[in-house]
Amino acid sequence: MSLSSWRQFPFFDCLPIRDPYYGSSDALYSDPTISGICASPTHLIIATKQSTVKLITPKYKLAYQFVAYETGWTITKLKYIDIGNGKGFLCTIAERQGQPLSLKLWDLEKLMSSKTVDFNSDYHTLCQVTNGNNNYPLTCFAGSDDFSILAFGFANGSVILVRGDLLHDRGSRQRVVYESQEPITDVQLRSESMLFVSTVSRIFTIPTTGRNQGYPDKLLEEKLGADINCVDVLQDAKKNLVVARDESIQFYNSKGKSHNLMLDIPKKRLHAYKSKYILLVSSVDSNLTSTATISTNKLIIVDIVNKFISFNQTISNSAIEIFELWDKLYVLTVDGMLYRLTEKSVKEKVDLVVQRELFPIAIKLAEASLTENASNESTQSKDENGNIITEEDIMMIEKQYGDYLYNKNEIEEAIQQYIKFEPRYQDSGLY
Repeated sequence: MSLSSWRQFPFFDCLPIRDPYYGSSDALYSDPTISGICASPTHLIIATKQSTVKLITPKYKLAYQFVAYETGWTITKLKYIDIGNGKGFLCTIAERQGQPLSLKLWDLEKLMSSKTVDFNSDYHTLCQVTNGNNNYPLTCFAGSDDFSILAFGFANGSVILVRGDLLHDRGSRQRVVYESQEPITDVQLRSESMLFVSTVSRIFTIPTTGRNQGYPDKLLEEKLGADINCVDVLQDAKKNLVVARDESIQFYNSKGKSHNLMLDIPKKRLHAYKSKYILLVSSVDSNLTSTATISTNKLIIVDIVNKFISFNQTISNSAIEIFELWDKLYVLTVDGMLYRLTEKSVKEKVDLVVQRELFPIAIKLAEASLTENASNESTQSKDENGNIITEEDIMMIEKQYGDYLYNKNEIEEAIQQYIKFEPRYQDSGLY
């Protein structure tokens, strides 16, 4: 199914944010040497040339920077570990050909109170991961919430598992849990006992406990693998795997394929957001002349629950990173532009759908919003801006739907809609 065949709504706002120091020697996220990026509750964190780590404020000012490794090392992964009470550790992973991979944990609170940082001693924890002769790059990484289980995937087909109490610097142990001749493209922890692994031609699971003798536990896909950056785990209770392929979005549970959504567009990146959204980055090359081509890059957000497109916009360049920061979704592109995606309130969404006279969808969105907030023992759903959906709002939409059907001379359907509306009206106490 092509993109144009999907019902589409503008349910997210997109704001491009230019680096205030763009083009200068003090460039922040537009630095062309950027090699890693992540977010803490208070800072955007980036790694640049010479293993320099920079912490950036919400106003896009440099708050702190330090050098994490000696010359010759390149930071390729950053991850923030939240330990609660406003505290956390920064994980830096650096590589140097012929040397074991070097993972360091940094106590940011302690670090930022220091005027100088010694990369040889001021880290909280050091863990070195050896992969054969250490000549193959790291392709993917995953860690459990408490960082007691770490999974590393490499270009030579090895998956290495590290277990230990790294947050308290009490040591760790590592073992090779899988080896093959094809590159590992993704590792994802579904739980503390199960690891999803993707290669260029297969997808399978590996247990994180016990001994697996280097073999998969369950083969989920025997003939199709996944591209790098095109795999994630859904942020819901089931924690199923989702894979972006050019013709579709495929879902896997612990036993195999569960279902798919047909969406026939080239996909370069995938990011699971909240419990029902998937952000896709698409890039299509078109021929201008026999010797010149132009690339069209798109950001597309798919609502996998309601099965429609919640956002679709062309951007200037291809994306190099997707991350969540300050309760928003961000995309960084190769030209140093940062795009902030903000979900509209439920009320704004419902109003947009009602304007298109798609009343069943509007009612479904409004009712789902109330259901999600039922635990608050409230009859209204409020977002961060104070916009709310109430039972009275749903009644008005239902009545509008009935009036709409009646004006279209669909009398019987209108009567049925008014009948559905009546019980809710009586229960409201407004009659």
